[in-house]
Amino acid sequence: MPTKNLAFLTFLLLFAGILCQCESAAPTEEKEKVNANFYVRYLADALQLKGQATFFGSDSTALQIPGGVAFMGSGTQERELPGQLTRYETTLQTPYQTNSRFTFKLPQTESQKEVTVSMSALTDFK
Repeated sequence: MPTKNLAFLTFLLLFAGILCQCESAAPTEEKEKVNANFYVRYLADALQLKGQATFFGSDSTALQIPGGVAFMGSGTQERELPGQLTRYETTLQTPYQTNSRFTFKLPQTESQKEVTVSMSALTDFK
């Protein structure tokens, strides 16, 4: 494998974004749609797994998750972004894993939601 490709793999082995639509029960029994954006990145040389999640209401306004979001069983930090957007993120030191898991509890719901992002490793560039 050429050194150039190996260096690129060193910095970024894998990245994935996924959009998920989850449903949350509103007090009037109408279901409000919640849009979520989940991002996962893995850097092979550093054994570094990064996860980010942002949530939006059905009217595209930013949505906060009262209990926060867990990524791979670990808590995340809340980052305030412009436009009153909250991003939940964390970086872990871990060997590569095919499945990455986000867990959270949507506002006005009783149960935890879990979203799994499945990724295949990039092993070669041509």
